[in-house]
Amino acid sequence: MDEIPVGILVGWIYYWSSFLMELIQITCTNNDRTKEAEVMERKDKYMKVQVQGTQLFIEMFREDLNTPYTGHTAGLEFEWQPRN
Repeated sequence: MDEIPVGILVGWIYYWSSFLMELIQITCTNNDRTKEAEVMERKDKYMKVQVQGTQLFIEMFREDLNTPYTGHTAGLEFEWQPRN
């Protein structure tokens, strides 16, 4: 069997990794209930998630890297604190 060139292999891994979902548990601060959400985009101080089983997207922000992401929708506040 022929070996796959490293450049092609790295490109393939990068391409397919974009399809892997990162699921997190966000917490509603109004009632302490948790919901599973898929991370659509994530940066140091911004994150966009989609609540599983819905078409609801929540944009979440944080002021400092040591504080949780916070977002609002439908009159509710949601938080998520990444694990270090």
